[in-house]
Order: sequence, then structure tokens, then C-alpha cells
Amino acid sequence: MDRRRSQPQKVSHKSIEKTTAAIAERRQLLTRLREGRMDTNAIRRELNIKSPATRARELIAQGHNIHILPIQMFIDDKGHPRVKVALYTLIRGDA
Repeated sequence: MDRRRSQPQKVSHKSIEKTTAAIAERRQLLTRLREGRMDTNAIRRELNIKSPATRARELIAQGHNIHILPIQMFIDDKGHPRVKVALYTLIRGDA
């Protein structure tokens, strides 16, 4: 019988850093969505969140009621057309 001891899992500093950043980004996005809806570009620009869709889906998985409305074409604040943009809305009644 082979009795090997399992080695403790090493956790890299970078993985902890990414997890902490993701937690902070989710908190920041949720706080801002409580004030009103935001589009993808505004989230990236104002909150400096590079992956708004990922953070919104993580919040949904945590039980928050967030509506994601895909927008085919969007003109940003500088007049540039953007594709693959969504509008994120926290539905009232969500804590």
C-alpha cells in the first residue's frame, strides 16, 4: 500500500491578488448599479473594470437580480460606434 502524504497546495500571490481585485470590482459595480444603470463602456471608463460582463455574471451567481440587455450598436460619449455593448440594470428590491 502506497502511503504518500499529500503536499499542501501552494497558492500563488498573483491568484490571491486577482481574487481580491475581483471581490473589490464586484463590490464597486454593485454599489454603482444601486445608483442607476450603466453600459459596458461607462463601467470600463468610470469604474476601471476591464470585464464588466464577468463581474455582472458573478454578482448574478451570488443572487443579485441584474438585468443585462445586449445592445447591437452603441455610440459612446466621444461619438465612436461600439459593438458588443450591454446595459446593466440592478432590479429594484435587490439588497
